Amino acid sequence: MNKLSINQYINKKTGDSISATEWNAVFSQIQDKINEIIDHSGTTDKNTELYINGELHTENKIVLESAKQYVIKGVLYGELVINAELLTAPTDNTYITFDGVTIVSDTDCAIMYKTPEQNKGYKDLVITLTKDSQNFIVANKSADRTDNQPGAIYSMNNMVVQGEGYLALHNKGGHGLRATELKVAGPHIYADVIHDAVHAGKYLEIDNCIIYCENTHDVFGTGTSGKLYALDADIHVVNIDGVMLNCGTNGFYTNTVKANNELTVRNVTLLSAIDESNFEQIFGVAPTPTVTVFATEEDYNANNGQAVDVSVDTISITSPYVKVSGFLQKPISYNPAVAVDLNVYLNGAYIKTTGNVPSINYIPANGKVKVTASKDTVNAIYNTFAEETTPELTESDGIKSENNIRIEAKNGSILYVTSAIGDGIDGGEVKITDTKGSVVVTNCGLRGIKGNAIVVGPNANIVKSVITPIADVTDEEGYYVNPEDLENYSDMLGIAVCKHNCKKGESVVSAGNAKNTGIADIYCRNGKATKGVFGTTNTELKGVLVCGSVAAVIGINFNNAQHIYYNRALTDNITKDCGITEAEYIAVQYEKTPITA
Repeated sequence: MNKLSINQYINKKTGDSISATEWNAVFSQIQDKINEIIDHSGTTDKNTELYINGELHTENKIVLESAKQYVIKGVLYGELVINAELLTAPTDNTYITFDGVTIVSDTDCAIMYKTPEQNKGYKDLVITLTKDSQNFIVANKSADRTDNQPGAIYSMNNMVVQGEGYLALHNKGGHGLRATELKVAGPHIYADVIHDAVHAGKYLEIDNCIIYCENTHDVFGTGTSGKLYALDADIHVVNIDGVMLNCGTNGFYTNTVKANNELTVRNVTLLSAIDESNFEQIFGVAPTPTVTVFATEEDYNANNGQAVDVSVDTISITSPYVKVSGFLQKPISYNPAVAVDLNVYLNGAYIKTTGNVPSINYIPANGKVKVTASKDTVNAIYNTFAEETTPELTESDGIKSENNIRIEAKNGSILYVTSAIGDGIDGGEVKITDTKGSVVVTNCGLRGIKGNAIVVGPNANIVKSVITPIADVTDEEGYYVNPEDLENYSDMLGIAVCKHNCKKGESVVSAGNAKNTGIADIYCRNGKATKGVFGTTNTELKGVLVCGSVAAVIGINFNNAQHIYYNRALTDNITKDCGITEAEYIAVQYEKTPITA
């Protein structure tokens, strides 16, 4: 069973309209496979042959411990339960990799992540779909649509679904995916369920997803008090009776969220349309802009700061620590007499600028600016300057540094960055690390991320064109080899998306190829100290990077990272290539074959 380009299959080109009849033909392939699975489940030939970490399981109900890692393949006729109640307080997420899984349950829930009723402190369920794998989850118990129904995959706590495989969901009695807080990044999902395709009780975030829905209620929905943030999605539907985006309270979507018919929403606002009237509902803080500076980190932690006048045209920061909150329509600039690192903490901030200047501008030639999205906050940097100009005259970047940049998104946070005609992030060394939230750079006129050297993943040292990880390495006796490194070690457990940039393309760049002009979502130029490299530092990267195009003057080292998904490399100087995985329009061609182990 191979991937199939929709455009090729139905003889369409990108941009052509697609009729309901044509879409039905695509959906029917998938539905035929689902029906085949259901029909087969009614026979006496229902042998479970499920492999978990290489070990064969034949029982009909499988219970796994939480806070562990599992690779699952094969067929299960019954239920899969991850029982966090077996541990007093799990100290880690539960990581499950699907590598060609079929689960058929006679209940309303085929996979359950079970936590105690008082589940505070319990970790997340993280499901990764192996590249090109095809996974079918079927819940066969019929029920009328009601509130609080479970999902074919149901987490009683939080859940992340990621990867570049395919997930087909069928549920006669509930949702497709359901969790308390839910993030989706990367997969192709088909859903034929009685309720919502993807549902979260409190919080739903769509960072990158291609979804096909048939006969569902809503495509993405939340509970009555939930929030919904749709940052990137392709939505294709047939016969839904609800809406595309259904938010219980308020959220936002961006213009990278596309649908093959009219996008209907409930309580969800286009990001560019946010203003003082709807700001507090969406961002969770008052719209009145506040900028507070602090002399030291201790002062910041103690909230012992001084308010800055935000009525001026440009907010010039003189202290190395600054907190920004609210709807700020002014750029922030930092140019001290003596170069000192700048720390910018975003705490429910929407920095919307209109002039040909960076939204956040670090001017010193030494040091770095560190931009942190505070825990459980939503933040956006939106440079709207749109006058035609040449690259040499374009200063309207989102985040700009004459030297280095570090981006951190704390747990539960979002940092969205865009520039109408400039770069999203432009610096020397650019690192996205120590991140458990989401960093999304999209819809930029030029590059999404540009730098002399760029690292997404655990922190690293960069010397000339060599990226060296900072790691907690121990010797045979358990002693740290380089204990001084531990202070600087950080991981990347969150999600970074950098795609749908380069909107202006060749119209605003000088002639030349992509390697030299850098018209790519991620571009590593030849900067000082012979840098010009992109890389990650960990083959076991648990966080996710989804990007469109990548180019680097010196080289790209993907380090065989399992959770990097890209669709174009504009240069051929790549080492340890994890492989192109994401295409713009892709569906699965489902073969009509019997269900086997």
